[in-house]
Parts: sequence; C-alpha cells; structure tokens
Amino acid sequence: INKNYFVIEGNYGIKSLATCFMRHQYLERLRRNISKQFKRLEKKRFKIYFRIFIWQCYTKKPTLSRMGKGVGSVDSWVALVKMGLIFLEIFSLKSKYIVQGIVLKAIKYVPIKVQFVSLS
Repeated sequence: INKNYFVIEGNYGIKSLATCFMRHQYLERLRRNISKQFKRLEKKRFKIYFRIFIWQCYTKKPTLSRMGKGVGSVDSWVALVKMGLIFLEIFSLKSKYIVQGIVLKAIKYVPIKVQFVSLS
C-alpha cells in the first residue's frame, strides 16, 4: 500500500484525478488563495502541507530558433503529479463543509481535475 494516496498529516486533502506536470506558480496561487480564505475565518488555526516537490526543470527553445542546436534554456521548474496522488493536505478544526467550500473556491487555479477528500 502506497501512503501517498491517503491523508496523513491533516484532516482534509486535495487528490489529483489526472497525471500532469504542475508548475510552482499553480501551487503558490493555490496556497495563497486557501490561506486568504482561512484567515478570514480563523487566525493561526490551520496548517497547509504540500506533499509534492518541485525538482524537474522544464526547458523551452526561443520562438524564432530553428530545429536542432541542442536543448533550450530552463523555462520553469515543475513537479510530477500522478493520478490519485494527494498533493496537498489541510489541518483545520473547522467543519468539513466550511473547509470544502474554501477548497472548492481555490481549486479553480489548478490546471487539472482534482477532488476534495477527508480523513473520515
């Protein structure tokens, strides 16, 4: 049994329903939006855990270059998100429906299909 497919650190999680490379801009936008929504409700009573690491570089050639001549320069850094992986966990003492509402507002900024999961 792989532990990456279960909620471990928090009460709630966000599970991916597709495989993709996720850029750090998407993860930062997601974190900011969730933090902003939680800070409106409660101060310092939530915790966000990311369970993926940005480790792979994504290269891209300039638009006017021709074929060949090697690899282009680094465009951004990405993390591999596999299908079924819980890549973000949230610890909060609020009810499930409040947290689910916050997460459903925030997942608009993620480029893949995701699902809200809870520990219980």
